[in-house]
Amino acid sequence: MVEEREDAYLREPFNLKWFLMQELSAWYVFLLGTVIGALLFGGGYFLVKVVLPSARDYQAETVYYLEYTENPYDQDPSLTDPYFYFNEYTLNQWIHSDFFLETVNRYVEKPLSELELADYVTVILPADVRMQTLRVVTSDPKLTNDLTAAYLEALPKFGEQQREYLSIRAVDIPEQAYLVKADVRTARAVLLGAVLGLFFTFMVRTLLFLMDTRVWLPEQLSGRYGLKVLGCDCLPELKENVAYLCRDKKQVGVTGVDDTPNLARVCETLAALDDTTEFIPIPSFEQAPEGAASLRQMDGVLLAVSWGTVSGSLISRLLANLQTQDVPVDGAILWDADEKTLNRYYFGTSENGFSKEKQ
Repeated sequence: MVEEREDAYLREPFNLKWFLMQELSAWYVFLLGTVIGALLFGGGYFLVKVVLPSARDYQAETVYYLEYTENPYDQDPSLTDPYFYFNEYTLNQWIHSDFFLETVNRYVEKPLSELELADYVTVILPADVRMQTLRVVTSDPKLTNDLTAAYLEALPKFGEQQREYLSIRAVDIPEQAYLVKADVRTARAVLLGAVLGLFFTFMVRTLLFLMDTRVWLPEQLSGRYGLKVLGCDCLPELKENVAYLCRDKKQVGVTGVDDTPNLARVCETLAALDDTTEFIPIPSFEQAPEGAASLRQMDGVLLAVSWGTVSGSLISRLLANLQTQDVPVDGAILWDADEKTLNRYYFGTSENGFSKEKQ
């Protein structure tokens, strides 16, 4: 029987209206998540990009013109040794080779390795293969200028040694290295962090909603556990349902899932609705298992379930124990429910829709 109740909870359809009500009522949580996301992501970005970096990059770009020789292979396809023109990848391999490294190390104060040179110097070859840009970027303006000067000497010599080139000459020489402005986009980082914070908050709250087995609505109590729900203490249908269910019953035991409902107050409320029946508070089986004997002597048994406080596993466990003790539960009451919340759910307003209809 307990397995059937658990399966009923798993098969319960997603209640979109209740979900939206829960999320809208927690707007401040989404606001807080958005602010925290913006502060964490945007603040972290600002810290990494602006505060922590101490080194600055200095850059110099030299534009070279590559004049090619006539390819004899175009005139005589029978030649077995055609010319090959270097693409961007090949050029970047060449400018870090020993040929250039030897010249570079004559210009710089501290000798560089091939790997260090590869970090500092890059060739950019646009669509026009006759123009290439040599970009030098280091954290030292003097080193940037020295490397630029070294390549001004080495690249023309390199062109003289390659049969594919007539010459390589510089056509745009920088006067000196300039400070590279950091690409800091703090505003975008803050905005992205806010969006991520909002999305993460939404996902967490959705997961918590799906995992929530507490009872908030009367139909949840009846659909999951197969109980007759008399109603909530804040809604007027409770009186008629109590009178009908407790007809011809002299004594009705009222028990709870745990110690959250004040059973004495529950019985007083029920007695005010139906003065022909005696409602007797009996402690929950979880707190006083011996109370099952008293429940068996009653003409009927009502279960008071506190609104939004008791997990579904406790309700399933209690019903299983009462079934073992041969204690039938005639009905259930959703106790201490919020009247405004239920009226917003059923009538779309915080006013008492039942009272208006009744009037």
